[in-house]
Amino acid sequence: MDDWTIHKINDPTINSILPEKGSLDNCSEQHFKELIHELDKSLERKIKFIKSIDGEKMQAKIYDDRFNGEVSIEWIFLRGNLDHGIHHRGQIAVYLRMLKDKQGAK
Repeated sequence: MDDWTIHKINDPTINSILPEKGSLDNCSEQHFKELIHELDKSLERKIKFIKSIDGEKMQAKIYDDRFNGEVSIEWIFLRGNLDHGIHHRGQIAVYLRMLKDKQGAK
């Protein structure tokens, strides 16, 4: 999502990513570590990109189909990216709690 957000700001004509059902039956420890590493790199790219944008550019408006109209780049970061990430972090916390409870029941 971080890389898509940067791409969207650089090319406002692209549409949002359509959700699709994921499939991850078994995740090896190595694959998990690779996913975490890629998330770290993605976050670094996003931070670097945000720091490169001045205040005037942050207020620039571009069309975003997720919000059915023009919104500021700042809004895309705050609502479309950061808030979205927080939502998924909450989902992961629930899943981990459920897994812990399930393992504790054994």
